[in-house]
Amino acid sequence: MLGLWLTGLTGLVLFEGAVGVPTQVRIKTPWTCATETCSCTTFEELNMDSGATSAAAAIQAVKYWPEPVGYHEVFADRSRDPYNQNYQDIHSRDLPVIRNELGANTLLLAPWSFKHRSHSQFLETVAENDLRVIPSFDIGWYWKDGAWTLPETHKTLKKDFHDFLQYSAAVKNEKLSTPDTILMWNLVGLPSPTSLLPTSCVAGATTNVNNFQNCISSTGDLADALNAVQNLQGILQTIRETQHEFHCEDPRPGCDARDDMPGAFKFDRPLALTVELGPEFFLSVPANDEYLRALVFWLERVVGCHPMAAGQVQVPTSLEEMAQYCSFNGNGLFDAWILKLHAVADDVEARAVRRIKELFSQPKQKLVGTTVTLSDASGSVKPVIFEFGFPAYVQGSIQPEKQHRALYEVWNGGNSTPTSGLKDASSLGFCITGAIIDEWLDVWSADQEFENCKAQLKSKFGHSSCGPMTDAGQLSVAYKGLVGQFHTFGQHCIQKRFESVDSSMRFRFDSAPLSGYVSPSACSAVLMKRGVTLIVFYVACTLFLLVGLSSLCLLVCRRTRPAGQDGKTPQNCYNLEQLMQNSASRKILEDISSMPYGKLLATKVSEALEDGSEVPVQYSHLKGYCGWGIAKVNGAFSYHRLQYNGRGRGASAETWETSEAFIRWLQEQSDRSMAVYGFTDAELRRTELIGNKTVTRKHLLELLDTAGIFQEAEEVTGKAETTVEFLGMQVTLAVNLAFKANPLFLSSVIEESMFTAGDDTDMKGWLTSTGTSMRHFLALLVNTHLSVQADRLRRQIEHEVDAVAAEEQRRQHPELVEQTSIRRRACYNIWRRVLEGYHSWEDTIGQPSQRKFDDSSVHQYFVEALISRLSGSMAEHLIHSPEWLSCVHRKVMKSLDKSEDSAGNQVFFCQMDYADICLPLEVFCRNSNIFAPKQGINFDDINDCGLLSIEGPQIDKVQKTWKEPVGLWVCFHFVVNYKWVLTIALWLLWCAVLLHDSKAFEDWVGLSSREPTLTRFTAFSLAFIDSIWLCFLMICEVFVSDTPTKATIGRTNCNRCIRFLRVCRVIPTLLLALAWAYISWPEVFVDFLKRYNVDMAQFDVLPENLASTIWYAPVAWIALRFAYGVTPRFKATNAFQLLHMAYWKRIALFWTTFAAFSFLCNYSMLVALVRSLTPYQLCAVNDDDEDFCSTYTVTVFEYDFLVKDVRCIACVATVVVAWTLVILSSLLMMYFIFNVYVAIVGSSVGAARGFVETSIPSLEFRVETVTSDFTQMRKAEANWMTHGSILNAVFGKDWQRVWEMMVDGLYDECLIDSKMRSNLLTAAKTGGSVKLSGKDSHMLDRARARMGYLFTSLRCILGDSSINFKPYVPTADAACDALGVTHKGRIPSLTQIVPVYSEEGIMDIKELVGEPKQGAVSTMLEFLISQLPHEWEIFAQNEGMLYRALNQDGALPLILVSFTAFVWILAPILFQPPTKAVYEQVRELVSFIAKSPSIHDRIASGKASSLYEAALEQELKQANRSLSLPMLSSILICALYLFMTTSNIFDQTWAPLCGMFILFLFRSVVRFSGIKSAGMIVIAIPCLSLFVVFVSTYIVENPDFGSLLVATMILIRFLITAKFLIWSFFRLVLPRGSPLGYEQVVRFTFDFLCIYEWHFFGALVVLVLQAIFASLLWLLDRPPLRLRTGLLLNKRVSRGCVRRIFGAPEREFEECHTVKVD
Repeated sequence: MLGLWLTGLTGLVLFEGAVGVPTQVRIKTPWTCATETCSCTTFEELNMDSGATSAAAAIQAVKYWPEPVGYHEVFADRSRDPYNQNYQDIHSRDLPVIRNELGANTLLLAPWSFKHRSHSQFLETVAENDLRVIPSFDIGWYWKDGAWTLPETHKTLKKDFHDFLQYSAAVKNEKLSTPDTILMWNLVGLPSPTSLLPTSCVAGATTNVNNFQNCISSTGDLADALNAVQNLQGILQTIRETQHEFHCEDPRPGCDARDDMPGAFKFDRPLALTVELGPEFFLSVPANDEYLRALVFWLERVVGCHPMAAGQVQVPTSLEEMAQYCSFNGNGLFDAWILKLHAVADDVEARAVRRIKELFSQPKQKLVGTTVTLSDASGSVKPVIFEFGFPAYVQGSIQPEKQHRALYEVWNGGNSTPTSGLKDASSLGFCITGAIIDEWLDVWSADQEFENCKAQLKSKFGHSSCGPMTDAGQLSVAYKGLVGQFHTFGQHCIQKRFESVDSSMRFRFDSAPLSGYVSPSACSAVLMKRGVTLIVFYVACTLFLLVGLSSLCLLVCRRTRPAGQDGKTPQNCYNLEQLMQNSASRKILEDISSMPYGKLLATKVSEALEDGSEVPVQYSHLKGYCGWGIAKVNGAFSYHRLQYNGRGRGASAETWETSEAFIRWLQEQSDRSMAVYGFTDAELRRTELIGNKTVTRKHLLELLDTAGIFQEAEEVTGKAETTVEFLGMQVTLAVNLAFKANPLFLSSVIEESMFTAGDDTDMKGWLTSTGTSMRHFLALLVNTHLSVQADRLRRQIEHEVDAVAAEEQRRQHPELVEQTSIRRRACYNIWRRVLEGYHSWEDTIGQPSQRKFDDSSVHQYFVEALISRLSGSMAEHLIHSPEWLSCVHRKVMKSLDKSEDSAGNQVFFCQMDYADICLPLEVFCRNSNIFAPKQGINFDDINDCGLLSIEGPQIDKVQKTWKEPVGLWVCFHFVVNYKWVLTIALWLLWCAVLLHDSKAFEDWVGLSSREPTLTRFTAFSLAFIDSIWLCFLMICEVFVSDTPTKATIGRTNCNRCIRFLRVCRVIPTLLLALAWAYISWPEVFVDFLKRYNVDMAQFDVLPENLASTIWYAPVAWIALRFAYGVTPRFKATNAFQLLHMAYWKRIALFWTTFAAFSFLCNYSMLVALVRSLTPYQLCAVNDDDEDFCSTYTVTVFEYDFLVKDVRCIACVATVVVAWTLVILSSLLMMYFIFNVYVAIVGSSVGAARGFVETSIPSLEFRVETVTSDFTQMRKAEANWMTHGSILNAVFGKDWQRVWEMMVDGLYDECLIDSKMRSNLLTAAKTGGSVKLSGKDSHMLDRARARMGYLFTSLRCILGDSSINFKPYVPTADAACDALGVTHKGRIPSLTQIVPVYSEEGIMDIKELVGEPKQGAVSTMLEFLISQLPHEWEIFAQNEGMLYRALNQDGALPLILVSFTAFVWILAPILFQPPTKAVYEQVRELVSFIAKSPSIHDRIASGKASSLYEAALEQELKQANRSLSLPMLSSILICALYLFMTTSNIFDQTWAPLCGMFILFLFRSVVRFSGIKSAGMIVIAIPCLSLFVVFVSTYIVENPDFGSLLVATMILIRFLITAKFLIWSFFRLVLPRGSPLGYEQVVRFTFDFLCIYEWHFFGALVVLVLQAIFASLLWLLDRPPLRLRTGLLLNKRVSRGCVRRIFGAPEREFEECHTVKVD
């Protein structure tokens, strides 16, 4: 087989099986015919050993050119053909069907490559199927464009045809001979008939054939014909000579005969000429018969007889003259005809083909007379084979029945003359020896030969129906095949169209099927090319598997790091003191406790550790945990690395066989020593690993707590007491806070205090010491919180007294208000406000308490509110669970006891359990990760558990109450949460579709009618869509957890029943949807049911006009759905809702207008854009007129499957994507319209309120008192009041003090300078005016905007009648101002609070003016100044600094980068701060990408130092998440690729696969060898990527760079799917502690499946773009442009920016950069 692969070596095809005894196929020539009508010439076969002859069978052939779709460019090269070994799977698919199902015995081959030496497989397959072939040789290249006039052409033709014969021959006994499978040779590419015989010559030849001599002339119009004839004769002469030489290289019978004696046939096979009557030759026109008769005579007896020239033409009129005149012993230049006809599939054309056969009757000759007419010498001397075919595409549709009817009529004859077909032509005296059907399968590129088809769709996905025009219409040459082609599952498939034709009219030859015939599969693949590259592929594949399996074995035999001689992993000899001397590591270690664990803790840990247990305790939220741990396995203790997800322990750093040794080691350790213990030197250089997931004291105490060591601890109590005097009353509250002394809890609060000197083995003493510390902690905790909350509550009540008093004053005369009543009412208000959540919780559990106001319960109110505040304060984060705190409050209130002291003051006492507050938080801390497989709890779950504990909190009932959506489950929650918004959007969109499709609307607006897809959509379709959507919503609700209630929390069976009922309600909804579908599309519904043999008689009971009868049903359905789901739910008796009916009217008006506008946008933009994009219109689904989306049958393992072509699936997917985008656009458009609409409405409301222009040019402080008619003309008077009058009316007579504080605030923020401050204050005192802009004073725009907003707000307060503000009016005593009259609660807030987290508000001097941080171009102070130059200028002037403002321009704004196409790569480069040089950035990135660790290196946790580590870290994280959804989605994507990708793309998958093998082998060699040169990887991988492209040219039959990229991406997706499958498998089979750890498996797949290379190529792209863009940005950022810095930050930002902005100071020491920082 090596000789078959090495196509570059010289060699012949060894084809022994089909040779047998050498035979010769020759022509029987009737040289001795003595009558005017002679018998036809036939073929016979001669046994060259015995000399026996036998008649050759009639030729029943099919033209076979198995060109797969998309391979036209491949075969444009003359050295390529589809008959080599690469297509052997296709040959095995086609040839048995041709032989057995079509009954053919011969194949007519298109010109195959005479440079190929690999046709043996094809010939073997031909012989196995009892077929013979007629190879073709194209001579067109040798005569076109005057090529034959060149001498080199003669030599080239001789060599090429000799190679054509030699490479088709077989070797038998070291002799070359033509195989028996070859029946004859065929020449194609002849000049057109009219160029050989002009039509002007035919008229004279009909009366006398000797007039043909006049057709040969070197002048006039006949010169071109003479040139064409001479070129053709010269080509045929050379071919004949070459054929004779090849046959007679070895002694053959007849080779020694004389050339001048007729009769000897000195050739191996007959030579046939294919004469093609083009489409312009109208077959159905009888007038063309005369020309065709003359052409036969001309080619057989003149052109094909002997060479001729002008004036030297002999026209033999008898067969004897032909034997004498014709070359090559009278055989002439060729032996047979193949007449190729083009016809359309109809009866007229079929009859025309049958009529033409009459022109090839028995040859005639005139024995008497001198004048021989054309009719006297008519007939065919040489055998004729008809090549004809009819396209299956007729009159705009695929009609295989017409194609076969035409073929049947030509071959078997018509109904009226059943014996007049070509099958019986030989027996009827016609010289027709067979027929060739053109052709086997559709050649999609056949139309590319015609100029009129240049504009038609011709691609790998397009099957064009274009073709030449004939008298019968257009000839679709791409549909001439008996079978069609389609793609599915990455294979080339055929569609046997003849199977759909009735058997009585189906065309078939007469040959019987072979015995035991089984129809082969309809699909096949194209294999790889033979050659050296194929050997490389097989070798790389073998080594890939060997290295992979050996790597897997190494994982079993050894751990990730080699062990030492003692079986332990070699450790570093680190020195903690040296690490403390290093500044980077010291900063981390100083924050870690250095207190030793001690003997007691070490002893208890050794006792608590059991076989299989380890430290830290593995909670479920630690998924993906890696770090260090302590374990006990088989009685031995070990300190080891932890593997991901606990799947096997990693390498051990230290082991101890006895507990005593382990205790001695552990008691000396501390959190600080364990933070670096076991790390290698390389790991210790990475400071982020120090203390990262190492064992700590807390982990050890967790182990003891889990083991129950602390159960014997006593309960301790912290006591607190406070006395509060408020509102003339005194109350005392004593609180006892109890908790069990737990060292684990105390260690996280006051770790140092629990360890005292004493016996290291005294557990009781340890717990006693813990109890003492715990008692002190509890006392400190409860005293602090109690005193603070009591004081806050007291002040809150005092403020509430003022508020109640102001409200009472507004209602009645102040002298009638009783102060005692006001104070008690204020205390009651605070009590209701503080305990509002508790009271609501009581209502929820059904046990409401007494809440009516009671004057005698004021002290009780205060104490209850204080207890609520105290529990919330001590609970800290548990304040997010108010219902749980309500349980705690109820429990405390039950213990509340009241008494009186000696002075008669109220004294209260209560008992609190600190466990009720801290233990839920402990459960939360142990498992709070909601993304873990067993979801952790959160504050909402703790809060819900408060509904279960009515009498008091129960810690054991803290559980998960609601499962948060994770991953794709979020989509279900999103759909359910926004179901009504989505429903309305769906209704609006489909209503737009209905209106767009409405015939009545088209007639009304005068639009041209559009053809519907099925039928016109009706309102029932909206009901159908809504019902399907409702089914989808119900299914989504099954996967969504209900809001926890008291009836559902913890009731698993009840919840399952609810889910089951939800599933069940889908069934009636689905039936309703089917009912809507039947009413909307009855024809489609009936056709669908008929496919499954459903009896439709039961549907006859329904009336025919059901849709028109119940037209109101869909409207009623949508109305009910809207009323149920969208309208607000309120009771008619609800007075509050009834009082706000006008409010609801405004809301309804708003939403109606919004919905109408959204509908118009849907109709005019979205629906109009994609309405015609439907599977029926664009893809012609279920349209039998086209093959684009026809349904095909594929047999797999004796099972038939219905499939679609990949073109159809891709088209339908395009339609689905288009409509999906429309639906998403509809949803997004609703939000966009809503925001625009709200913006417009909000602007109008703001304009109505006067917030149009808040920047004012000047202020007028003249004070005028409001008029007596202010109440009646409130708004008008407020608008024309001066600014001073406004301040006076709102703030009273002391308004100047308020104004002074406002001005000082602007001055402190450096928004105004000192001169403007002075002007504003002076104008306010004198009552003058002041301009807010001037040359000598500065006020920033923000200050003017603030003032404008202030006075506009004050005018609104005065003018709003709903506020009813009472302005200040001077009185005699001047005792009251405006704020004293109007309750301050009625004034709207004029400010807002913006919370800021984790940001420094005050910076130290070192941070401001110290050295710039790494990569920064300026100090922090310079940066701040550059961003706020005007504020700094004012600040400098106010502080007396001597800076001068040289630049008055504003700072450049931050420009929003809108080039989203470059966001992924350009944005990180563009928006990074100006830091390092370009070379340094690129060098670091190259170092990060290139670094590849050795195979024995363990990838440590923490910050990745290389691309390999970063990519592997991501793989490990992904591997430890849930694999169900990723694997399912990956499988679905692969299935989509299989369905949508054409086979020619899958044929190129071998190239990237070979490159992957070689790349993996190269990297394996580098890693196993221990070479640390990262540059080899950087150079090798790009080179190997080029190697893939190079290999694809030689290993892939149809190379294409675009298809190669797609094939590579598809291969990567399949590898990722294989990765998920491998992970899932090892998750199931790997036990805990297995030597083959899960992490090693992940790394194995990471290396073996070349996932890293995929990341590497992506990194290379980023590297190239990084270098390009970074260099470009560096150039643009050079002075004086500084574009990048100016766009991102501010053009002023740079070193020395302050000096450039404000100029040089007068004295050097006053510059800010002279500040010294220690």
